[in-house]
Amino acid sequence: MSSYRELFRIAYRDDVWFLTSGNGFVTYNGDTYQPAPIGMGSLDYSSKVPKNNVDIGIDLQHVVAQALLIPYMDGAASVTVFTQVDGVTEQAFKGVVKSRQPNPDKLVLRCENSFAAMRDPGLKRRTSRNCTHTHYSTRGCKMNAEDFAVLAVVTALSSTGFVATVPEAANQADGWYLAGMLRASDGILRYISSHTGDQVGILGSLPSLTGVSTSYTATTITAQASDNSINDSANGLPVLTTGDHVAISGFTDAEGELNGVHIVVTSTASKLVLAVSITADEAAGASVTVTTGDSVKLYPGCDKLHTTCGSAKFNDNLDNFGGQPYRPKKNVLGGASIA
Repeated sequence: MSSYRELFRIAYRDDVWFLTSGNGFVTYNGDTYQPAPIGMGSLDYSSKVPKNNVDIGIDLQHVVAQALLIPYMDGAASVTVFTQVDGVTEQAFKGVVKSRQPNPDKLVLRCENSFAAMRDPGLKRRTSRNCTHTHYSTRGCKMNAEDFAVLAVVTALSSTGFVATVPEAANQADGWYLAGMLRASDGILRYISSHTGDQVGILGSLPSLTGVSTSYTATTITAQASDNSINDSANGLPVLTTGDHVAISGFTDAEGELNGVHIVVTSTASKLVLAVSITADEAAGASVTVTTGDSVKLYPGCDKLHTTCGSAKFNDNLDNFGGQPYRPKKNVLGGASIA
């Protein structure tokens, strides 16, 4: 009986995944392909190059599907497929992901042959009063998303997983994060579909979000500037992992820089070292609260308006605004409406 399996090399930005439809690990050209719930549809060998497409389906909960199920893709995701029949390996397909279709149980990647991609002239930009650039894209918008990222902690999650309670979101007006992004600790992004107070709606649940949080309040907590730490003589601080986010409130003398969300450097029950520069020590006595939960980042959303792009929200990015806000409504030559 002959054996058959497919090898998939999928690359997006700095990430490269090696997957196989077979039952065991496969080593090919020095790379190790791991078994995954993935499969390829029939290949179209049409003489018309633009029709050389293939669909690749992968389980929706697989880490690769979650990584590619993002609101926008800043760059192309390349796909190379090899087939192995009785130990003989051949390249069956090489191309790029043109579209993604999430189904109830899998993510379908519609891939286009590399030759077709080279022949594709691309869409011409259309005039529009609103910006046509993809928000935070390296081309066009040119804003670095991390420059606007806000550290936050998820303290609760709805039963569907589509609404997260994020206290830091309430620091901005309703709608500030609408059309923005929420990034979980595993790096997976979700589009923010709504923002009211501390309630943030996301398109699609995130496996890494639990909605479980704890809060510890004590008057025995001090701040120490020499090592950027908070210390508890009662040894009641939550023990966290390096890189986690922790929300702190209640300090009064350390110029307020400790009241907010910070990244954990090291953690014990008596000492919590933070990635923040503490300018002054603070003695015990104040009622200080330490809150833990799911670590996330929030990225403000953009409504594509000229006024928003030029506002302080995005540090006046008008030089890169992709719309034509002063375009006339009617053709000045013929009087016809301009769509």
